[in-house]
Order: sequence, then C-alpha cells, then structure tokens
Amino acid sequence: MNTSKKSKDLIKTEPLQPHRAEKKEEKHKEGYIICLNCSLVYFNKRWQETDPKEVDHIKKNEEVKYDLCPECRKSKNVAPDGVVEIIGITIDDNMWNLIKNTANEEKSRDFRKRILEIKKKKDKVEVWTQSKELATTLGKKIHNAYKKKSDLEIDWLHKGDFVRVYLRG
Repeated sequence: MNTSKKSKDLIKTEPLQPHRAEKKEEKHKEGYIICLNCSLVYFNKRWQETDPKEVDHIKKNEEVKYDLCPECRKSKNVAPDGVVEIIGITIDDNMWNLIKNTANEEKSRDFRKRILEIKKKKDKVEVWTQSKELATTLGKKIHNAYKKKSDLEIDWLHKGDFVRVYLRG
C-alpha cells in the first residue's frame, strides 16, 4: 500500500487543456493598391475591379500604392493554361472583335480569365489564355461563328491542367 501512495505522488493530475491552434498572423495590406498592369484595386482585403471614375477619385483623395495584382504577377511568370490555335482561316475584323469581346465578357465575370498574348505566325494565330475555360469558350464561339469554315478540336493535356484548342480551316 505504501508503494501505491508513492506512485500517486509521481503522477501529476493536471486538468486537460483544450487544444488551441496558434493563429497565423495574417498580413493584410493597408490602404489602396492599384495594379500597374490591369488597374484592379486592392481594398477591403481583396483585389476588385473598380469603375475607372472611382479609381481616379481614389488616386486624388487617398494614399495609394502601386504594385502588380497576383494574377498579373502570375501571368508574367508562368505559361498559359490554354492555347487556341487558328489554322488556315482568314482572320478578319469580325473574328478579332469576337475574340476581344469574348475575352472582355469572361474577364467581367472573373478577372483571372484573360488573354495573355496573341502570337501571329506565318500560317496560324495562337491565342494564349490564363484559363482553360476562356480557351474553350473562345474556340467554341469562333467555331459557331465560322462553322462552314472551321473544324473544332479540343485536347485536354497534362491531366486536365492545360487545354489546346484547334480551329482548322
């Protein structure tokens, strides 16, 4: 009996404390930041598309910093997520307008869906996009507008991480 008393003295009986995950200190940027490339405005802890008149007002009345938004930074450093190849089709003003309007429409829904670059080569045009969805939408809209002149082929590559859309005339 004497030994059990000694073992009880050795066991500490502290009340259990609930597990508390340490909070990460989030570093939110203060004030307004305007993207040098696309003019998105950072405020209220996120990047937002803002009316140009409001952007001018912010520039005049607030302390503003300038930087690249995450999407513009990404677009300068990475390869595209989608490529539309237009091969053997005469590209007229109507097609350029269709490409531009489709890109603007998609960008108004989600500012990350944008055209990175348009490469004109001898026998084809490549439209590099930052999103797979924009590439497929462009391909489908061009194909619908030029059905008699184009064949549409969509290849999903790298387990769906990249799409190449072919429009052949």
